[in-house]
Amino acid sequence: MSKIEQNREIDLIEDYQKQQLYGFTTRELADLDALCIRDILPGNLQNDIIPLFDRPSWELSPAQPAFTRKFLYPFADGSGYWTAHNDEMWRILEPVVRLASRMLMLSYLLPWFDALLNGPRREIPHYRLLTNDLEEHKKNPYLSFEWDRNHIIEELHTKYDYNLGFMIETEHLAAPYQDAPGDALGLTFTNNDEMLYERTPSFQWRIFGFLNTRHFEIVRSARLNSSERMNVQWLAASTMVHKAIHAIYTAIALDTTGGIADEIFFEDKAMVELGFAFEFARLTASQESLIENYLLLVRMTCSDDPVITRLLSVPSDLTFAKLHHVLQAAFGWAGCHAYSFSVSKLLEEGQQSFTGRGKEILTLMWDDDMKDAYPDPDQIKKDSDYTLADIYDSDEYKGKIEVSYEYDHGDSWDHEISFLGRADPAMRRAMHIPDDLQVVCLAGEGHPCAEDAGGAGGWEDLKKTFKRRNDPEGRKDWYKYSCANGDPKGLDPYKWDILDVNDALSQIKA
Repeated sequence: MSKIEQNREIDLIEDYQKQQLYGFTTRELADLDALCIRDILPGNLQNDIIPLFDRPSWELSPAQPAFTRKFLYPFADGSGYWTAHNDEMWRILEPVVRLASRMLMLSYLLPWFDALLNGPRREIPHYRLLTNDLEEHKKNPYLSFEWDRNHIIEELHTKYDYNLGFMIETEHLAAPYQDAPGDALGLTFTNNDEMLYERTPSFQWRIFGFLNTRHFEIVRSARLNSSERMNVQWLAASTMVHKAIHAIYTAIALDTTGGIADEIFFEDKAMVELGFAFEFARLTASQESLIENYLLLVRMTCSDDPVITRLLSVPSDLTFAKLHHVLQAAFGWAGCHAYSFSVSKLLEEGQQSFTGRGKEILTLMWDDDMKDAYPDPDQIKKDSDYTLADIYDSDEYKGKIEVSYEYDHGDSWDHEISFLGRADPAMRRAMHIPDDLQVVCLAGEGHPCAEDAGGAGGWEDLKKTFKRRNDPEGRKDWYKYSCANGDPKGLDPYKWDILDVNDALSQIKA
């Protein structure tokens, strides 16, 4: 390879690293000591190895007839086989399984792990990725998390005879005709075919976990310093626990349904795959939401001086019933009156309308019991039955409609809702927005309007009153002491606090 080709290859590698590592190369991270490449003190863990991971639980020969493979894989140099019963391999594996034992046995401290074992299951909404979740099963409050952990691990080890082994990238373990695992770090699977098609009374469900030989080959053949060796050990131990989480869930599914079930996922977590979800929980890492966020610019039409607006980032699966609560919090309303959302067709070029909007095609309300009182009852729907995605991503409505929110049909506080598009997932991270703040106000201006002020005209009069000294009608005192969302300090039309708004929004869960 020429020097030019070598430099080109290095450039491609570093470009890829920058994409994956937020603008850094591994060389730069090593220079910052964020990526350790120097010799460090070796590990000194002294905890026991749990039976689930101990040497007797590793493959001595392929399980028959669960697998068509009848042999163990040999080392590339022909000096032995990939099995924990090989003394050389066990010397490499022992610190790995000790670390994996430590990771798994501490899992009972995680609320995530308790949710995996005991959390309620529910049907996944139609707009999510999977179909049905498992049936709900209730937790016995008298059983400790630690007991739960020990029970499921013991059951996996004894009842389902959890068996560990090694795999290669070019061949599927269970059957050569299946797709090869490629660069997967590991696989978890069962003797499903055996149980479904070849079952005899003596057959029992079994669960298997396998690790890719690639990283262990590095430990066997390469000269690694202590930090490099510990990095590989950490990766291997994490993969073992990752696969054990899949195995634990499979055991739960077999216990509750008698067969294999689709894996659950945890609400809006980006890592719907259980093993990764556990790793994120164990490392307390933040995850970007699986649910897209929309940017909505909401403007009250009653005020021009100042304009009253809020720029909101909201989950696309937010219902309009929840959006009502979001707008109440964002605009400082007290929730004293009824409301509705209107979805109208955009006016085409040359069209005119008395209201400035096109024909209303959908009205969303908290209750549709009174829909027969409207001229077109079929267009009255419950706001809890529609999400933002149902409107903004629907082929029926997409790019063809405008949405408004009216609060207090007496004063008629009208809020125009403009859909600006999807929020960049990196925005939350760049702005250090907490993960638990599902709805966030990014910007805005203008003081909230006063409840029961009398609509746009009354609001303008109230603002003028606070500019004058005299107040013969007592409007200042009314606002300070009687108005549902008034302020004893008075009214400054330009004053609003984004921190107060987001504090109120933090109480709203999608």
